[in-house]
Amino acid sequence: MLDFKTRLAFLHKIIEHDQKDHDRFPGFDPEYDFHDEDEEALEDNPHKDPKMITIRRDYLLEDGYDKITKRKDMRSVFMIRFVNEHGMYEEGIDGGGLLKEFITLVGKTIFDPNYGLFLEKEDKTLVPNPNSHFHPDHIKLFTFLGRLTGKAIYESILLESVFSVIFLNRILGVRNTINELKYADPEFYKNLMMLKHKKDIASSFGLTFSVDDTTFDNQKVIPLKPNGENIEVNEQNKLEYISLFCDYKLNRQIDAQSKAFVSGLKTVINTSWIKMFNHEEL
Repeated sequence: MLDFKTRLAFLHKIIEHDQKDHDRFPGFDPEYDFHDEDEEALEDNPHKDPKMITIRRDYLLEDGYDKITKRKDMRSVFMIRFVNEHGMYEEGIDGGGLLKEFITLVGKTIFDPNYGLFLEKEDKTLVPNPNSHFHPDHIKLFTFLGRLTGKAIYESILLESVFSVIFLNRILGVRNTINELKYADPEFYKNLMMLKHKKDIASSFGLTFSVDDTTFDNQKVIPLKPNGENIEVNEQNKLEYISLFCDYKLNRQIDAQSKAFVSGLKTVINTSWIKMFNHEEL
């Protein structure tokens, strides 16, 4: 295994080589390049991405979602132009700094646990909220976020938010096990480890092959296997229970969100590029 710095340098080389195949430093066309997706000037260029994206600061997420979702080639160069609260274009030419500001500001909004898409764990890392479905268009927003994250990686823009090991594993295509439960729920991890290693105590836990899923004031029982709510956990089946419980909590609950994020990520980068790193390095 090559050391981290060597692999990071290799990633940069891969991206640098890939950028040569995309619309990175095109000639300037004043009749086209200062228009964005919403303007009539694009009617004659339906298959061409604009070089300029206009973002209203008062509608940062709405405009960002609309413009980024419409782009056909996220690897091509585009500039950000902000419109202030008075409806005026802000001065300044985007040499990369405004794109970084845009991605950072969107991240602060969409990664905020109060927004509903992510939960913050005890170690201050972020994991998709299993109940994000209460947010309108949550799957589309995870895809959008994957595209933005991919763009940040492609342009060497550092994201301020830190993803949980649990989410990073799902991005890398790795299924989480009991080893990752300690990051999600340290107390339950201790209980499961006790159940796993101590003999003749399984029946005292009063468990069945099910989990209680409480969302706001609604509570329902989720079977971990067919008829699981009626199957008691005992010494003979406790390892199966632990495996199914961890799979549900760490993989199945955030499966749709993770897949949407990765689908957006893949529109910008090849996921094999980041699979040379482990979750700690990412």
